[in-house]
Amino acid sequence: MKTLKLDQEEKEILEAYERGELKTVKDFKKESKLIRQAAVNTLRKEGIPYQPLIASILHKFVSGRLMTR
Repeated sequence: MKTLKLDQEEKEILEAYERGELKTVKDFKKESKLIRQAAVNTLRKEGIPYQPLIASILHKFVSGRLMTR
C-alpha cells in the first residue's frame, strides 16, 4: 500500500483527528454553503489560489479560530 507524504499542517490535522479533537459540524449543508461563499468572496477580492485558501480554512477550523455567526 502506498503511503502519503503529508506536510506539517496535514500531519497536525491527522494527529488532531486521531486524538479525537475534531468536532462534527451540526448543520454541514449550511456550514458548507457559508464556507463556499466565503471562498468565492475571498477569491474575488484577493485572488488567492483555492488550495492555500482551503488549507487556511481547515487550519483555522482545526485550531478553533474559525467562528460561525
